Parts: sequence; structure tokens; C-alpha cells
Amino acid sequence: MYKLMKICISTVAMFFIATVFNSCGKDGGSEEVGFGEFNTHISLVGKPISIGDSIPAVIGSVAAIEGGYLFYTYVSDYLLLISDDEFNNFRQIIKKGNGPNELSQVSGTFGQELDDKSLLSVFDPNAIALYGFNPETPDSVSLYYEFPDNFRKYIPREVIKIKDGCYVAPREDRVYGMISFDSKTGTIEEWPVGYDFKDSQNPKEDIISKRLVAYCPENGMVAETYGCFPRIILHNEQGRVIKVLTYDNYKERVDSQGMLAECFMDMQMTSNHIWILYGDPHMDNQSRIFIVDYEGNGVAELGISPAHQFAIDRKKRRVIAVNPNEEETGIMVYRIPDSIEI
Repeated sequence: MYKLMKICISTVAMFFIATVFNSCGKDGGSEEVGFGEFNTHISLVGKPISIGDSIPAVIGSVAAIEGGYLFYTYVSDYLLLISDDEFNNFRQIIKKGNGPNELSQVSGTFGQELDDKSLLSVFDPNAIALYGFNPETPDSVSLYYEFPDNFRKYIPREVIKIKDGCYVAPREDRVYGMISFDSKTGTIEEWPVGYDFKDSQNPKEDIISKRLVAYCPENGMVAETYGCFPRIILHNEQGRVIKVLTYDNYKERVDSQGMLAECFMDMQMTSNHIWILYGDPHMDNQSRIFIVDYEGNGVAELGISPAHQFAIDRKKRRVIAVNPNEEETGIMVYRIPDSIEI
């Protein structure tokens, strides 16, 4: 397997951690809630999953879909792998390229069900277009929506479709915040940032270079955070900042080369909880998953092997975690204890 190199990032000044929260939103104020105390601490024992030697690929991320899993792959002629929910029958899908039934790249959230429930989403950040594919038909990828210029100028690398048909995306034009795009009217709305970034005119690269977004359609909440940023900003589907959840025990760390350690690596949302992957896998011998409810109460802290990204399988009560820098344990599956509500 190939090894992925960590992207070097500049050090964030300490004043960043001490900046003052700005309680603003479209419909009024919002509150900042700290978390860090958990009554339940469990170290999970995982099982490594092998994709076999016949498929040369490095697994970069994973998504749980109905009846199985999707994996984004590096170092492969195909962009995705698909398996059933017992990790059998791995198949390569969506060939990398510029021809028919091919995409140049896939990024951000993928595997989201589109209006036609048989179609799952993939976003091509080079084309800035959303595609749909049927997982039962490997060569079925087709254009779902091509975004206009007023959306393209924000250079999004990720798009999520929410219940009202609008698309939300983190801004990638070196500006903090998110946008919402209404495909019916063709209009853009810039959401409140939800935090008083003192460097908003010249954002620091190691903050804005890593953007995380999650969506829970059941309760109409969108969560966002940034690299090296120990806070989760919660929006409703109209963009209003509802709450900011702050990890109270965050301590800035640097590695032997003076690079700032990552903070939140990934996050997922279920009906009751926000699941946050914490710990820099380049520096720590264990990653942790913080489980926090929507009021900011710490529910549980789970220990797992170092991971870059993860997914929650609600039906199978599993955490599937991936680490592209590990050959034998690049995919790990963990059973979620029955005592933890999903």
C-alpha cells in the first residue's frame, strides 16, 4: 500500500483559541456551551477489514449506505469501492477520467440519497457539479445538477442537499462560513459565521484548509467546524446559528517539526447525538470519538485505533473507521455498545 504524506500547515497563533464568541444569527442570538466531561469511557476493540489483494487502492473515507458501505479510494483507476454490510463483494465503481460514466474527482459528502431513492450522490469539485449513481449499476453515473457561476465563485469542495431542496456548502474562497443555494430561484444566501474570527480578513491556512460539515435531516440541523478549531457550530436549515459547542479540554499541540496537531478530524450526526472524531493520527496512538447531545452534554467517549475519518451504521450499530496511512488496519469496524443510544 502507498503511504499518504501529511500536508504541512502553519502554526496557529494562541490568540485564536482565546477569541470571543459572537452570538449572532439571522433570527437572534445563540449560545456557546462547553463540553469535555463524559460519564462513560469505553475503549473499543475493532476488527480489521481486508479488501483483498486484487483491488489496488488506498481507502480515504467511508460512508454507510442502505445495505452496505461506500469507500473513497486513492491510488486507483476508480474513485469508489462498494461492499455489502458484511464487507463482502467489494466492487470498484465510478471510473476516474473525463469520458462517459467517468468523473475527474469525488470529494466531501458522498452516498447521500437523492430525490430518486435509487440514486446516491457524488460531487465532482473540478466540475462543481453533483452526480447521481445507482449502486446496483456500476456504470450509471450521470449529471444530477450543474451549479451556475454565482455558486461556483465560492469554490466549494462539498455539497449537501437538505430537505427543502436547497444545497448547503462550506465556503472555500478563503472566507469563513457557509452558503445555501436555492436551485429553484438560483439565489445564494451567505449564512452567519457564528464566531468572531479576529483574522476574518486574512484567515490562517491551517484553520480554513480543513472544513467539516454534517447534516441531520431528522432534526433539521447542519453542523460545521474547521481544522484546528475546537468548536462545532450548529445551524438550522435556514442558516441561523442555534448553538456553538466548545471542547473545553482542548490544548494546542505541535509535532516535532512545529506543525499544529489536528483537532476534530471528522463528525457525524444521528437523531440524538453528534459524533466527533478527535485526535491527530500522526501524533496520537489512539483516536477518540466524543458523543455529545444537541444541548452540548457529553454522553460518552469511545477510544479507537488512530483514524482519519469514520461513519456510523445505525442499523448494524457499528463505527467504521479508516486510516489511509495503515496497510493492515486501514479499515476498522467497531461494535457500538448497547448502552449508547444512537
